[in-house]
Amino acid sequence: MRTLIGFLALILCGMSFLSFGASFDCSKATSKAEKLICSTPALSQADNNL
Repeated sequence: MRTLIGFLALILCGMSFLSFGASFDCSKATSKAEKLICSTPALSQADNNL
């Protein structure tokens, strides 16, 4: 059971890295807010959640 929980935890952690990216095109970011969101993984994830 511990092995299964550990395996699932690794899978979930790996999936969180795959979803990094803002909800808009960061190559076209012009405002300070857009640039900050693109450069900060936690903010980018929060943007995706919204």
